[in-house]
Amino acid sequence: MKFLFLILLFFSSGTTANEILFGSWKNEDGLRIDLIDGFNPNVGPAIVYDAEELTEVNTWSVDNDELQIGYNSGTLTLSADNNSMEWNYNNWTRVESLSNTNLIDLKIDTENFINELTTFNFYSYSKEFNLTKFETTFSTTEGVITQFDEEDNISNLASWGVGSGIIKIGDDVYIEAKISENYLIAVDDRDDFIVLNKGSEKNKLEKISLIESREQFLINLKSGAWIVPSTYSADQIFRFRPIEGDLKGRVFTESENKLSGSQVWEFSPSTGAFKIGYADYNAGLSLGDEILVFLEDDGDQYTLYKSTDVENKSFTVSDAKSITVSERDSNLIKELISIVSSKEDQFTFFEFKDDNLSGYLHEWRSYPFQITGQTLFVEDNYTFNNTENIYLVEDYLVFGESVSRKIDLRETRLKPKTDAEAQADSEQAQNNVQQLSSKNVKLKIDLTNGKSETIILPVESFESIKSISIVEE
Repeated sequence: MKFLFLILLFFSSGTTANEILFGSWKNEDGLRIDLIDGFNPNVGPAIVYDAEELTEVNTWSVDNDELQIGYNSGTLTLSADNNSMEWNYNNWTRVESLSNTNLIDLKIDTENFINELTTFNFYSYSKEFNLTKFETTFSTTEGVITQFDEEDNISNLASWGVGSGIIKIGDDVYIEAKISENYLIAVDDRDDFIVLNKGSEKNKLEKISLIESREQFLINLKSGAWIVPSTYSADQIFRFRPIEGDLKGRVFTESENKLSGSQVWEFSPSTGAFKIGYADYNAGLSLGDEILVFLEDDGDQYTLYKSTDVENKSFTVSDAKSITVSERDSNLIKELISIVSSKEDQFTFFEFKDDNLSGYLHEWRSYPFQITGQTLFVEDNYTFNNTENIYLVEDYLVFGESVSRKIDLRETRLKPKTDAEAQADSEQAQNNVQQLSSKNVKLKIDLTNGKSETIILPVESFESIKSISIVEE
């Protein structure tokens, strides 16, 4: 995954380091520019503020008396005390000295660099990827990164790692990095660099290992929902639910509130392996109840973040209803599956005949359409969309030049609904789900004709029942 920071390009540098330029400069229009020391002489990042609002990050470079910031350049004239300068037709005053004291270099002091990196919050100027947090995971030299937008919504997840004096952030490798009192700066072998503002200390997250604290890890896993943010499409939501037992279940994947897939998850206490679908992970870690990390065999990390939009309810195997398909339980099976379900935009419905043992399985998709002017528009359907001519010959319908259908005289089981019927069915389905999900005690009666009947009692547990009597009238 590409780590999402603003990437800056170094310009060619001059000859002598111009340390007197380092600092925060402000002009009479309220524009402020922070000139920061880079990794080469006379070149570095320039952070631009307008009315104290961070607007962009550019590159500054000096060649003799020529100062270039981004695409703006001009002759630089400093005052005798080096606290004022004329540049780009403006007078600039140094309002703050950005000292390089307490500078921690990755190559020189790796341990303290990582400690600073994982202790403080960092910020970029980007609205989409504003707050950035570095967390350690399975060792002290590797971890995960979480990034949040201006509204504190999770916007990106990535991995980081340090080794041999370099740092890898996402897919990018930086050959030099340092942290000062104000900034994190890193540069790669193409002279591209990143700049992040150093903020306050962040909250320390408790590490909960799958092997050492299995019970708590699984509670976190099966609570609420987890999110994997996406930049160019809708975020994915993952819900881990126990089905066969507390160590095995399904992970349901949703996007835009639609089910997009499901996989089996399972933990093996004997081997310590965690399996999701066909993927095997040899370690798992929960950072507080915020971050979930699985370690792959090749060292890559699969990371999820706890969704704040879903109630953080913990699920156990008792929340899953298990029914073995049997003729005797056909009434209960009908009650469960004769409601509309879906995967993505495809709907599923089991229609039962009067015997409650047979019927029809229906699967279909629905597309809104609109006739505008002389064209038939069908949303998300390239087959019929933009139809301008429709023909009927014998029992064939022709839509434009490439699409044809045959009028079918066979018996069909589905029919269109009015808006009122569709709304009523949706509300009824919601009531059915709530009723089926309730934990009321059910009384099952087996009849002599081989069938069975289930009666829902108005109690949630047997502890509420003093006695049960059967009265024949």
